[in-house]
Amino acid sequence: MLDCGMRHAIAVEGLTKRFRAAVVVRDVSFAVAPGEIVGLLGPNGAGKTTTIQMLLGIIRPTAGRIEILGLDLARERAQVESNKMRYFNIPVTGASPRVEQADEFLRLTRDKSNHPMLINCASANRVGAFMMILRVVDQGWSEDKALDEAIKIGLSSDGLKKFAKEYIATHPPKRP
Repeated sequence: MLDCGMRHAIAVEGLTKRFRAAVVVRDVSFAVAPGEIVGLLGPNGAGKTTTIQMLLGIIRPTAGRIEILGLDLARERAQVESNKMRYFNIPVTGASPRVEQADEFLRLTRDKSNHPMLINCASANRVGAFMMILRVVDQGWSEDKALDEAIKIGLSSDGLKKFAKEYIATHPPKRP
């Protein structure tokens, strides 16, 4: 049974991916403890890249389960979509988002066909930073008001606050 709880940062069980008749990943299972460094080794065509793409939510597995920090991405996606919402996963690593990820967050939220939506960044800390950027850059909020809301959402990291402020400084905000 898959049990990532607090013991595993990543837990994979029975992961399989088929493209038409070709099975490119077959029944892969592994777990990664918090802080552990893991590499996927294998010859060309062994399914390493496909496995990573499934972990990141870029492509969906044909079978199996993936949990990241205790979150079953497939189950969460199904729950969101069953409620007529759109589901997006922006895989941010640690407290180091990239400008492209903030751009993607803004692109997704600007597209009205995506509403209502749930965007998963695996951490309220990261979501707070992205929401701060959205509020200032797209919605014309003051930086102080957006920061107050971001802190209520869960933004606590000084590094993410700095990232959000630097992004805002380099992207002219819309004014109401």
